[in-house]
Amino acid sequence: MKTRFFFKTLALFFLLGLFSCTTEQDMIDNPQVGDVYQMECHNVGGHQLAYKLVKVKAIDGQHVILMSNQTYYNEKVYCLVEGDYFSLQDAYLTSKAKIKEIYRTDSIVEVFRVYEASCLGNNK
Repeated sequence: MKTRFFFKTLALFFLLGLFSCTTEQDMIDNPQVGDVYQMECHNVGGHQLAYKLVKVKAIDGQHVILMSNQTYYNEKVYCLVEGDYFSLQDAYLTSKAKIKEIYRTDSIVEVFRVYEASCLGNNK
């Protein structure tokens, strides 16, 4: 009887772990390779407000390499457009602290941990 209770309890904790929610703040505090940030940009191409996607390429301690895409959007997006891609030519080095600072100033408006095919999942 005790063994059955132990396994049921263990299964419950396992399931709770699977369904635990990761918040945007968690993803900013602990970036992972593949994370995508939707950033707000001002005064781009004649638009007062535009959005851009950047992706975490690599992490080394407190340093983060971000890859940018070439497309600016005039509204928040959840799918990449055909021909849109992240390029190492547009990669730059930043820090985890700088990412947190950009998030605090509301310039990072969405954080995506996983996206499949060309559409981004909403992780809020």
